[in-house]
Formats: sequence, structure tokens, C-alpha cells
Amino acid sequence: MIKKCLRLLYSMNRVKFVWLIFAVAFALRVLVIFVAGNFQNPRTYEHGAIAHNLLTGHGYAMHWPYEPLDSARIRIMQSPPVFESSYQPPLNPYIMYGAYLLLGEGPKAYLALMLFYAACNSLIGVIQYYAVKEFAGESLSRSTAIVSAFFIPAAFSVTTFSGSPLYIVVVATLMLFALRISRDPSWKNFILFGFISGVSMLLRSELFALGFTILAASAMLALQRASRNDIFKRAVVAAVCSLIIIGPWTIRNYELFHKFVPTVDRPWHEIWRGNNALSTPSGVNSDGTVVWLKPWLFPKLVHTADSIPYDQYFVIRLDSVFRHEAITYVRSHPSQTLALGCRKLLMLLTFSINFNERSTHAFDFIYPFSMLALTFPTLIGIAYLLRRRSNPRLWNAGILYTLFLIFYCGISFITFVIPRYQIYIFAVLTPIAIIGYDSIWTLIKKRTVFALHP
Repeated sequence: MIKKCLRLLYSMNRVKFVWLIFAVAFALRVLVIFVAGNFQNPRTYEHGAIAHNLLTGHGYAMHWPYEPLDSARIRIMQSPPVFESSYQPPLNPYIMYGAYLLLGEGPKAYLALMLFYAACNSLIGVIQYYAVKEFAGESLSRSTAIVSAFFIPAAFSVTTFSGSPLYIVVVATLMLFALRISRDPSWKNFILFGFISGVSMLLRSELFALGFTILAASAMLALQRASRNDIFKRAVVAAVCSLIIIGPWTIRNYELFHKFVPTVDRPWHEIWRGNNALSTPSGVNSDGTVVWLKPWLFPKLVHTADSIPYDQYFVIRLDSVFRHEAITYVRSHPSQTLALGCRKLLMLLTFSINFNERSTHAFDFIYPFSMLALTFPTLIGIAYLLRRRSNPRLWNAGILYTLFLIFYCGISFITFVIPRYQIYIFAVLTPIAIIGYDSIWTLIKKRTVFALHP
């Protein structure tokens, strides 16, 4: 039965296959929603808090999420915020706000959002199919599409409100157009890359840096196919397209803080969480306590936060405190920082032990096996591609996906690793995992033939 289904999938018309992959992926995610989704009182993270304040007329704002000791500060934080902030990039909070506006802040909106996330995330199989078509054959492209559609951790992501179902798809699309630029550096591919890069920056803060990094890498790889001047002009236009999309948000932030804040106002907070005396690779202690600015964990630092005037510039001043704390810790504990960073990388390349992120017992069981099924083959796939310099398409894919992984190894080294970050990273890297599996299978077949015919 399974063999017949697979034979059908690999032999059917390409258009039918693509539509089938989308439909199956969507059906799986809808099933996950009704099995594991929480429609009554879900955890909506900071995105939901911002959407709530937008709905209630308090603007794109939320109180900085720490627990003060000062009684006056406690009273202030019990009331709605009176100044705007940039705690999260804006796209997902505004999507949630739109659902709240149409359906009310309740079960109907939560269900609608999950279904919207499911529809968007179901595109991942289609996108990865076309990504692999840029450097490999039809069979591997279809294998990648099937694995992407059935990657259970990504399917579970549609029951959360962190934006992860969206940025998985957007960044996979970004990588698709990076591959296309390296193969065909046309105006169309550069402009579409720029547009998608700009959208990605509205979803995750580090994508401001990643988008321009991948653009530069794909442009350099395209130099073998067009003149340097042509590539430079097209890359500049792509960068301008990204800036046109992210620009209004960055300008808004400058007007608020009188400081260059590309996306979020708290970059050093995440670095501090990954570099202090209580830091762990996952940002969560073994008892489930989150490493956060809490009175019983960091009383001195909470007092410092309480002493900062609670006005429009509070978040900027507090982030400078986190910068000082993180840099001081790293300089004072270089060996501990290095050892902890290596543990973070090991966790990234296996699976993240962060019980605070888990939503169901089924996820607890499926998650580690699903991640291990992708992480090690991804490393093998990267090694395979980087040894194929004589084949420009394979080599270019190896460079771009390796750069993506190195970028997130760096991010993980200086911050921490949690499941939704790792799921996103390896959902994007699925094409390389499939290349890894194919190279393993090829090696097994060669050894089998040699054993039979020495």
C-alpha cells in the first residue's frame, strides 16, 4: 500500500503533485489544530499582548515583561501602557490585531488565526520542492516536499501565536530566491528577493542582518553568470526593495527613541539571557524556571530596572543595562562562556531541552526524534554539497545553506536554543537533509555492490 502511494506520488503530473502536497499539508495542520489547539485560553506571547493593546486603543505597546519590586512601578504596570514600544517586529501582532478586530478577542479569533497559520505554513512543501529543483532532480525535489509537508514539529507550530508558522515559510522562500539569483541573476529574481527579505524583517529581528547577508552571498555567486556592474545594480535595487518595506517601521522607531532601531528595542536582552551566571543552553533551568528578569533570580538587576524612569526611553535605557551586564559577564568568565556556547551548539544540532516550550505530551515524544531525523543528515548534506565545486548549482546551494546554518549557530552561541527556533532553522534546511539522506543511500548501495562483487 505504502509503495503504491509513493509510486503514485513520484509519477503523477507536477502540477497535481504540488496541489496534493499543499492539500495534505493543510489537512495535517488542521488535524493538529483540532487535536492540540487551545481555543479558550492560549498562550499568545508578547504578540497577543501588543494586539490586545492595539484593539483597546493603547497603540503598538506593551509593558516590559518583568516583575518590579518598587510599589509605584507595580501600580503603573497594572494599568494599560501609556507609551509605544517595539518589543516585537510588527507583522504577526498586526495580523492578530486584524483577527481580534474582525472576530473579537476570543475563541473565534484564535481558531481563525490557527487556520490562517495552517494555510500559510502548508506552502512549505511546495516552496521546498521548487528550492530543490534549483540544484537537484525531480525525485529529490518530491522527497523534500513530502518530508516538509509531514514535518510534525512545524505542523504543531500552527497552534502557537509566536509567528513561527509564518517565518518558516517566508525564510524558505527567501532561500529559494537566493538559489534562483545564483543560477539566474535576473532583475525579477533580485526584486522578488528584496521584497521577500523586507517581509521577513517584519517577522524576526535577526532577519534584518540575515537578509542582507544572503543577498550579498547570492550576488557574489551570480558573478559567474553576469557582469559585476549588472550584479551590483540589481543587488542595490533588491536592498532598496527590502528597505522600502522595513523602512517605515525603522523610521517610526527612530521617531520614538531617537536612535537607530531596525526592528526591536531589546536586542541585548536576548544576549544577556544567554550570558549570565544562571544561563543555560535553553534559557530554562531544569526545574522549568525561565532565565528572566525576576526578583528572586536577579534582585539587584530588578532594582536597577525599577530605578530607570518608566517613560518612552525606558526600554532603550534598560537594554543598555543588559548590554553592560552581558559584556561584563563574558569578559569576566571567558572559559564558562565558551563552554556554554559549545553546549548551545550541541543542543542546536541535536534537540533543545526546554520543557517550558512544550504544549502536549505527543509533542514531547515526537519532537526529539523528528529533529534528530533532520539535524545529522543536514550536516552530511552540507559536507556533500561543499565537495561538489565542479557543479555550480550544487556548490551554490551548499554555500547558501551553510551560510544560513552558520548564521544561526552564531545567534545560538550568543543567545540560547529553544524548540521553536530550532524547528524553524531545520524546517528551512530540509532540502539539505534530503541531500544527506540521498548521499547516505548512495554510499550504502555502493558498499552493497562491492560486497556482492568484490
